[in-house]
Amino acid sequence: MIYLRTPEHNSPPIGCPYTVGTTLTLQSLSHSGSSSPTKIFTVNIENAYIPFTQSQVLKVKLNNLTPGDPEYAVLKLFDRRFFERPSHPWDQSKEDALLQFLADVGTGERKDDYDGKDSDDYEDWDWERKYRVVNQELFQNEATVYEHLRPLQGSVIPRCYALVHVQNTTLVPGFLGEVPGLLLEYVEGHTMDEPEVGINISQDDAHQAGSQAFGIMHRLREHNVIHFDLRFANFIVSITRPLRVAVIDFTLSRIRDEDETDEEWHEEVRLEDELHGMRLILHRNRFRDRTPQPPAEGFAGYMNFNRIIEKERRDWRSRHYEPIFREGGHLEMIDDGKGGNKEYHHAAWKLKA
Repeated sequence: MIYLRTPEHNSPPIGCPYTVGTTLTLQSLSHSGSSSPTKIFTVNIENAYIPFTQSQVLKVKLNNLTPGDPEYAVLKLFDRRFFERPSHPWDQSKEDALLQFLADVGTGERKDDYDGKDSDDYEDWDWERKYRVVNQELFQNEATVYEHLRPLQGSVIPRCYALVHVQNTTLVPGFLGEVPGLLLEYVEGHTMDEPEVGINISQDDAHQAGSQAFGIMHRLREHNVIHFDLRFANFIVSITRPLRVAVIDFTLSRIRDEDETDEEWHEEVRLEDELHGMRLILHRNRFRDRTPQPPAEGFAGYMNFNRIIEKERRDWRSRHYEPIFREGGHLEMIDDGKGGNKEYHHAAWKLKA
C-alpha cells in the first residue's frame, strides 16, 4: 500500500468529487503498443491524501475482484480542476470558453495558437487551456516512466496495474471530463519523512531503509532515469518483514533521450547529482551512518576539520569521535616565518580507538 500523510485539518476542495465513500467508475487504457483489452470497473474511495498538488492521490478498494486483482490500490488522478493553483482557479465560464474554442478549432473556424501565444496576452480561459496541456503532459510523463521502469515494478517502485480514465467525474456540468490516472500498487508503510529514528523506527531498520533508498538511486541511474524530485516524502518504507523501500512520484522524472550522447547524459546526471543529494538527506535524518574521517590538517591547522565535526549530529559525533583537551585552548598564535604571527588551530577531536 502507498501511504501518504493526510493532515487532519485539511479537506478536499469544495465541490471536489474525490471524497471518502465515493464510488468512481474507471475505464482502463491500453499502454502504447499493448494488446490488452480495456475494461470498465468501479472502486470505492477509502482515503484522500490531501492537500492535492499536481495530482489527486486516493486509496481505493476495488469492487468485483477477478483472480489476480489487488484488494486495495492507489489511484493517482490528474484532474486539472483541483490542481494546486496559486491563481486562475477553475470555473464554469472558463470551461465553457475552452469548450467553444476547441469546437471552433475542430471546425476550422479558429486556429490553435497555444504554442505561439505569450502568457501576458492570455485571457482567463487561456489559462485553462494551458492547464489542460500541462495536465496531459504530467500524466503522460509519469505513465511513460512507469512503463520504462517495468523491470523495477513490484520491488523498488510500485506496480502500475493500469492506466485509467475516470468516467463519472462530470459532476460539474459542462466539464470536459478528461481525467486520466494511474492505478498503482499500495505499499503499506510510511513515507520516510514520518518515522523518527529511535522512537518509531529502530536505528537498525533506519540504516537498512537508508541503504535500500540509496540503492534505488543506483537502480534508476542504471535505467537512465533522473527522478528530479528526491525528498523523503517520495520514499515509502514498509516496516513489515522483509523491510522494503519504494520510490514514488515520477511526474517530473526524465528518461535519457535515444539520441542523447554519453557526454550529454553524464553532464545532466552530474548537474543534478542525485546520489550526493541522497547521501546528505539520509545522513541528516539518521538513515545512513557516514564513515568518519580522520583529522585533516590544512593551512590554518585543523580549523576546518574542527568546524565540520562540531556541525555534525551529536549522536553521530559521540559515536565516532572524542574531544581532545589542550591546556590554553586549541587556538595558538605561531610564527608565520615572515616576521609576524598567524593563527594555528590544533585538532579538537580525534577518532575513537
